[in-house]
Amino acid sequence: MEQFMAESKQHAEKDLRVQIFLDVLAEQEKPEVSQQELTEHIVFTARSYNMSPEEFMSQVTKGNQLGALFADITRGKALAAALCRVNVTDETGATIDPEEYFAPEATEEAEAAESTEDAADNA
Repeated sequence: MEQFMAESKQHAEKDLRVQIFLDVLAEQEKPEVSQQELTEHIVFTARSYNMSPEEFMSQVTKGNQLGALFADITRGKALAAALCRVNVTDETGATIDPEEYFAPEATEEAEAAESTEDAADNA
């Protein structure tokens, strides 16, 4: 029992350190969460609990946990943004582009902005 308690404490401390780190990273990155991202997260999470999105949202609302869902998305987006700025290599030393895994929306938004700027320049 003591070993279980010690391991549980160790896991809880590690989880808390990770959450604090991600919260600080999110404060620095300041990612914005769209309504669509929140909806997608709700649908995905509801499915993982074998619930309908409506049922899940009812539970989230009753538990006053909408802020926690929003914070989860914010942390994930902040981590993805930070990862896209570092050099990543696989075990063979080959370079991996993190944007392939973490930034499809950012790439699409940048391309859309460039297209808009090009159209304005050509007008």
